[in-house]
Amino acid sequence: MNQNRINLKNATCGALLLLGSASANATMQTVTGGTFQIHYDTSIAGVAAGYSGFFSDQVVSGGTYNGLSYSELPNGTAIVNAANNVTLYSDAIASINNATVVNPGTRARIATDFQYDDTALTLTDFATTATGKIGTTGASILSTNTDTGDFFLDSASLDGTANTWQTVNQIDFLGFAAFDLTDLVLGSNSAGGFTITGKTKLNANLAPFFGMSAGDYVGDFTLNATVSSVPVPAAVWLFGSALSGLLVSSRKKGLTKVSA
Repeated sequence: MNQNRINLKNATCGALLLLGSASANATMQTVTGGTFQIHYDTSIAGVAAGYSGFFSDQVVSGGTYNGLSYSELPNGTAIVNAANNVTLYSDAIASINNATVVNPGTRARIATDFQYDDTALTLTDFATTATGKIGTTGASILSTNTDTGDFFLDSASLDGTANTWQTVNQIDFLGFAAFDLTDLVLGSNSAGGFTITGKTKLNANLAPFFGMSAGDYVGDFTLNATVSSVPVPAAVWLFGSALSGLLVSSRKKGLTKVSA
């Protein structure tokens, strides 16, 4: 084996090792956007009585309630009177925050730094590798004149074995658990993002505001998270260029020997 072949072989092995390493690193994706939606079941008496509406700063129709502080949020009565200025949803739609958030007044939005392995095939594997938090922006208005929202989901409370997760209400810096998400189903998981669905149940902290009990079912939820594409490390491109150069050099030397 001549020197050219040895150099080519070494470069090829090095490039393959780096490609393998880059591939392994690229499987960890960071969430950068998406939606968290609660589908309230208004056929349940406690839900119908305890739920007035939901709005998100991202979808305010008139702009009046864009970026309000906690103390400025409309209560259950005011939001009905101000129907022309705010879009109400029977399904609560919250936008997932990115890595930077701005807190108006006493609101306490949480930045999103949630990472996950897009090669995980089961919810247990997904939960085992997941880190960070998913912060959302939006407020749910209860008929008890209570505001909840700006929820966040912490990977620390994601249990892939028990199929449970927990939303934390962060609208006024209290940070108390609001809903227990159960019967989780990992609908999709790829380099483009993931979807998780399941049931929404009241945590003991929020149940009294609905006149219901902890663990009572209030509807379903859908979490659709998206990620940004992960760039290939520069080292891979450098080795690819070097490998191409060696191949060209080897071919040129071979042609020189043949012509001689």
